[in-house]
Amino acid sequence: SVARSTGNSQYYRPARGLRNLLAAEAQTAPVVFVVNDLHWADASTLELIHDVVLHTRDLPILLAGSYREMELDRAHPLNRLLSDLNRERLLVREHLRRLNAHDTAELVTALLSGHIPTGLAQLVSERTDGNPFFIEELLRSLLDTGAITFDKDKPRLICEIKALDVPETLEQVLAARIDRLSADQKATLQKASVIGRIFNRAVLRALDSGHGRVDADLDRTLDDLKRRQFIQSREQQASETVSLRENEFIFKHVITHEVAYRSLLLSRRKQLHADTGRALERLFPQRLDDLAATLGYHFERAEDHGRAADYLARAAERAKATFANTEAIGFYESAIRETEHVLQANDASQQRQKASHFHEALGELLRRQILEEAGP
Repeated sequence: SVARSTGNSQYYRPARGLRNLLAAEAQTAPVVFVVNDLHWADASTLELIHDVVLHTRDLPILLAGSYREMELDRAHPLNRLLSDLNRERLLVREHLRRLNAHDTAELVTALLSGHIPTGLAQLVSERTDGNPFFIEELLRSLLDTGAITFDKDKPRLICEIKALDVPETLEQVLAARIDRLSADQKATLQKASVIGRIFNRAVLRALDSGHGRVDADLDRTLDDLKRRQFIQSREQQASETVSLRENEFIFKHVITHEVAYRSLLLSRRKQLHADTGRALERLFPQRLDDLAATLGYHFERAEDHGRAADYLARAAERAKATFANTEAIGFYESAIRETEHVLQANDASQQRQKASHFHEALGELLRRQILEEAGP
C-alpha cells in the first residue's frame, strides 16, 4: 500500500537495495535471479520479491522461483503472490515433470560412470517414478549395501535383479542409509538435524561436550558424512552452499534433514533442543536478539516454556520494528501460548503481566495490518 511504501522506509530498504543491485547488473547483461524453495518463504520475503518484480518489470531480468505444490495449503502466502503476479501478467508457470524411463536410464548411466548392469535402469525407473533425487539416493543405497560393486571400474550387481531388497519410498531409502552409518556418524547427523538444516560446527561440538570426543574425531565424522552425500560445506561448489559461512554445513536435501530428525525419539529430540538453545546462549551472548527466533524455536520444542516465551517475544519485537507484521503476529501468538503453559504451572503476577503485554502488542499489530491492507 501507499502507506507502507511512504511511511515504513525501514521495511523497504532491503527491497530497494536488491532492486538497485539487479538494475545495475542488468545494465551490462541480462540477469537471471533464482530463488529456491519458495514454499519455505515467509510473507515478508514474498512481499519483497513482489516489490522487486514490480519495479524491475521493464528490465532484462528473469526471476525464477521453485516450490513444491504439495507444501502449499490455502492459507500459504505464496498463493497470494502467485495470484497477484498472474493478474499483473508477470507470471509464467512451468511444471517440472518426472523423468521418463529413457531419461532415468541416462541419469543412472551418468551416475555409474557410463555403465548400467542389465535390468537396473528399469528397476530404478519403476521404483523411483522418475524422481531425480530418489534415483540418486537409491543408487547410493545399493552401493552402500554392496548390492552394486565395481570390477575394473565397471559396476555389476552381486545378485539377480528380482532378489534385490529395494525400499519402496524415498524416505525408506534415506532411513536405511542413515541406519547403516556407524554409531558415531548417525549420532552426529541426528544432533545436526536438531540444530537445523544449516548448522554450525561450534554448536554441534558443544552438543558433544562430555562425550570424550576430540575435534579431530568430529572433523573426520563430518568429512565422512560429506563423502556420503548427506551434508555439504561451502568448499563444495553448489547453489545451496554459496551463502554458508566458515564452519557451517547444510543437509544436502531438506528431506534428508527431515528423515534424520524424525529418526530421534521424542524425548531425545526434546533434550537436544534444550542443549542447542543453551549452547547458542553460551556461544553467542552478543547475538541473542539476532538469534531470538531460533532460540524461541528450540526452547519451544524443549518445552522450556518460560525461556521460549521470552525469546519469541523478542523475535516479535524485532519483526515488528522492521514492519514484518505477519511474522511478528506469529511470534506473539506463539509467545502467548508458551506463557499460558507457564501460567498453568505457576500463576505468578509477573507472568500474567507478560501475557497481558503480549496480547496488547498482538492487538496493535493486527490493527496495523488491517489499516495497511485497507490502503490510504
